[in-house]
Amino acid sequence: MKMEQKLFNQYTVTDVQVHDPGLVKYINLTSNLNLHTGGAGTPATPRERGT
Repeated sequence: MKMEQKLFNQYTVTDVQVHDPGLVKYINLTSNLNLHTGGAGTPATPRERGT
């Protein structure tokens, strides 16, 4: 399953190209999805974890 990345949930970024060499290292158009729970399912202390 391939998810399409949209900028501001409106514009696709598949055809965007940065031609200015000075801006290339500052503009990131690669897809990156980081899912996390924030530690909600883990015990609070090492003692509760059993370590």
